[in-house]
Amino acid sequence: QTSLGADYQLSSALAMQAKTIMGTQGESALVGMSYTLDGKRLYLTQLFTKVEDSDSASTIVGGEQRVGKSGKAYSEYQWQQKDDGGRNVSVGGAENEWRVRKGLKFLLSGEHATSNATNRDSIATGLFYKDPHGLSASTRNELRLESGDQERRQFLTSNLVEYKVNPDYTILGKYRYSLTKD
Repeated sequence: QTSLGADYQLSSALAMQAKTIMGTQGESALVGMSYTLDGKRLYLTQLFTKVEDSDSASTIVGGEQRVGKSGKAYSEYQWQQKDDGGRNVSVGGAENEWRVRKGLKFLLSGEHATSNATNRDSIATGLFYKDPHGLSASTRNELRLESGDQERRQFLTSNLVEYKVNPDYTILGKYRYSLTKD
């Protein structure tokens, strides 16, 4: 997977984003704007995706608000249009990050999404480590439960280890895995 993106700060509160991603199964492009003020952020994003022979476009409108020092609550609405029709998705969630000790953080998040015929609940945890000698590691694990027209369980994990040998070279290792049961 290859990605290229740019963020541009138009003013202290207004930002633009553009990103494209190309992979073995398809490609996507995203453009968006966000407005941030007093710990609250509103955003509007347009996402175009092509996977194999299927095209889709999504318009996403949402907002998020900081909760405490390192948490946030968010809500968004998505209008998705695909070759075989459209669907609307409503999403709400919250996440918080705790500093366990210097260089070590723990993340916990939960989300609920509702679309035309499906409900999805998810919970995710993450652990992030960074030491002053150039070593960093992270893991994020998520469980998704879907109900409605089709029952589905998904487990996803994403793991990363980096070691900065010197300012010019970094050794990187990634491991991603997912399991879906219908």
